Order: sequence, then structure tokens, then C-alpha cells
Amino acid sequence: MVETKFYFEQYLHLREKAGKSRVDSKNQLNLSEATAQTLELGFQCYSKGISLEKVIDFIQKIYVIDLTKKKETGVFNPDEIN
Repeated sequence: MVETKFYFEQYLHLREKAGKSRVDSKNQLNLSEATAQTLELGFQCYSKGISLEKVIDFIQKIYVIDLTKKKETGVFNPDEIN
């Protein structure tokens, strides 16, 4: 947990204070793409004052319709968003 917090603080500093791009921050911290995307999600929530928990809840309510197979995997209903 301490290591994750350390990375986020470094990432936050690079993105917010140093004005680095997501790619530059990823490269400077030697992060995997998945870790960089996770930190970017946290950064975007932080910078916009949005609760990360609410964003995760929102994402979990999104369903994808695969039109190539004509198989419905779910339907997104905006009324279900709090």
C-alpha cells in the first residue's frame, strides 16, 4: 500500500506540478501501461474533484453491445446512475 501511495504522489507531482503528459510520466516512473492508466484514472478523478468510488460504480453499470455478433451483453441505462 505504501508503494502505491508513493507512485501516485510522484505521478500527481509530474502531471500537476511539472506539467508532464501521461506518457512522459509513465516513462519517467518506468510504469507498465496498466499502472499508468490506473494512476491516470485516479489523477483525472482527483483533478476534477470526482470520487473514485463513484466513477468505479458508474463504469460497472456500463454494458457493451457486440454488434458484430448481434449478441447483446447488456444495455446501458443512464437512469441507474446515482
